[in-house]
Amino acid sequence: MYYLDRLVGRPAFDKFIPHYFAKWSGKSLDSFEFRGTFLDYFNGLGDESIKQKIATIDWQGRLYTPGLPPKPDFDTSMVAACYELASKWRDSVREMTAINDSAVQALTNSSHLNLPPRTSSPSRPTKRLPFSTRFKNPGLCPPSAPSFSARHTT
Repeated sequence: MYYLDRLVGRPAFDKFIPHYFAKWSGKSLDSFEFRGTFLDYFNGLGDESIKQKIATIDWQGRLYTPGLPPKPDFDTSMVAACYELASKWRDSVREMTAINDSAVQALTNSSHLNLPPRTSSPSRPTKRLPFSTRFKNPGLCPPSAPSFSARHTT
């Protein structure tokens, strides 16, 4: 379809589409009926340049050659600009990550950072409350949070 659209031109092809739908509405057709409809419509226009163009269509090759049709030559200028912007963005993120990594490394190696050495155990042991106390005791929860025992059961 893309090939035929480009061959006859978008304005002419846009006029063919309503004709195609009017003729085949509610019906099914095969490739040969489509080809006949296409040729009848464009040969009937009286436009010699379009007649010459559609005379060059290799219907045998288009219909019977195995595999995909030749890849059309798309205009990729807009997507190329998007890929270029994405590449710049990706590179800037990598650059910022490298800057952050080097800043963390510099901070870690800095002599201004005087942290005491970590001992194997805290200076004061932490007492863990039993499960029932942690979740039933409303004093351990903020006033707005419901306690475990206040949960509705249905």
